[in-house]
Amino acid sequence: SQLSRQLLFQYIAAIIGYTVGLLLLVLLAWRVLSSFTWYYDDPLYRFFKWIADYILLWLGLFLFGGWITITYFFLSKPLKYLDEVIIAAERLAQPSDTAISLPQAMKTVQDEMNLVREQALRNAMAAREAEQRKNDLIVYLAHDLKTPLTSVIGYLNLIRDEPDISPEVRTRYIGISLEKAQRLEDLINEFFEITRFNLTKLTLEPARINL
Repeated sequence: SQLSRQLLFQYIAAIIGYTVGLLLLVLLAWRVLSSFTWYYDDPLYRFFKWIADYILLWLGLFLFGGWITITYFFLSKPLKYLDEVIIAAERLAQPSDTAISLPQAMKTVQDEMNLVREQALRNAMAAREAEQRKNDLIVYLAHDLKTPLTSVIGYLNLIRDEPDISPEVRTRYIGISLEKAQRLEDLINEFFEITRFNLTKLTLEPARINL
């Protein structure tokens, strides 16, 4: 990725820059110290002389130490990025209205995660709306089913509890009960149609109509 290439380039540049800077510092120190007049019994001279005798060893130690330090720094940086991405991914499990914020170097990842977060919020809202519509449908359906069913039960109770009613009235009550029962059957069939529409893919059949 672009971030990986950028980190690799920075790492190589830091190694080269440190090596060149260390060599230039040694040459500059050598030139400056060479401009002074030193005496053998001077403790400072003996110290610098001891360093000069083992200059390759000191250079190797400083180069190795610098390489270790730079490598640790550039290894800890992507690990820090990884920790922040893990935290942001955990926030995606329970998305909120607060946008995910990552370092500027990871702006592309930040934008993609925010897109996922917004999509998750839209999906959650759509799921809540679908659940509400389902609950509303159940309430409306229960009400519509209860109305004709109450009428059927009421007229059948009248026929049962009033044995002395005239045949004409009994026939009318039976007719009303049958009509309400048929209405109840129509409502149940409509409910099955709604269920079938939700479970199957409808194929439209366009036709010309004279408006």
